[in-house]
Amino acid sequence: MALIDWNDDMSVNDDVLDRQHQELIAMINDLGEAMEQGKGKEILSEIFTRLMNYSLRHFRSEEKYIERLRYPEANYHKQVHANFITKVTEFKKKLDDENEVFSVNVLCFMRDWLYNHIMMTDRQYVRFFKNRVEGDVS
Repeated sequence: MALIDWNDDMSVNDDVLDRQHQELIAMINDLGEAMEQGKGKEILSEIFTRLMNYSLRHFRSEEKYIERLRYPEANYHKQVHANFITKVTEFKKKLDDENEVFSVNVLCFMRDWLYNHIMMTDRQYVRFFKNRVEGDVS
């Protein structure tokens, strides 16, 4: 069962960013499925690493996009991304260094963070750009 299902309400009206969001969702769903199936730590760690690396690439793309369009909350948005990477890096370090079992809490954090980030934080720049374009037309 998918932890997150993509729907059109999640769209940020940019095909590249939407595809990246869909890929991140797929990775979180893969991680959840691997946990549900009792996969070993090596497989969970590999999926988690892919998810971290892809998140970094996505954040760079998104940050370039919002900078190019002069989004006034760009610095805040970057900080939110940086905080996520810090938190996920801490999770990964614990998993690697302390031989800790991959926790459902980590998965829930990532699922909730991504969903809320897309639906709230990212949707703010969508509204900003939409209002700016509509304001330019008037």
